[in-house]
Amino acid sequence: MPNTILLPLLASGDFVSGQDLADALGVSRTAVWKQLKKLTELGLQIESVKGKGYRIPGGIDLLAEAAVRDSMSQASLGLLRHLDIQDSIGSTNARAMGRSKRAMPPATYAPPNSRARVAAGEAANG
Repeated sequence: MPNTILLPLLASGDFVSGQDLADALGVSRTAVWKQLKKLTELGLQIESVKGKGYRIPGGIDLLAEAAVRDSMSQASLGLLRHLDIQDSIGSTNARAMGRSKRAMPPATYAPPNSRARVAAGEAANG
């Protein structure tokens, strides 16, 4: 079970029981606990309260295509042919090179040191 499936369930900052998480993901509560442990090892603060469940205090904003597009000007949107949001990526450079080999324009943005990386935005005019 990738953590990217678990994170949206906790993103609001509200408590969610371990059983509700397990049911939503179709896994055991132990599997949920193991994934929550991995998230904390990555530096994400997860609060656990007996009888209430788990939560991310204050919640988190997850990168989503709609939010990225909503933040762009009309002029920028006119230049954007493709937006590719990945949960994680091994190498932004390798991803960009793979795109260029498939005859796609190489205009790519991948912010360094981000938890979620964006490989985005081949310009419509090349």
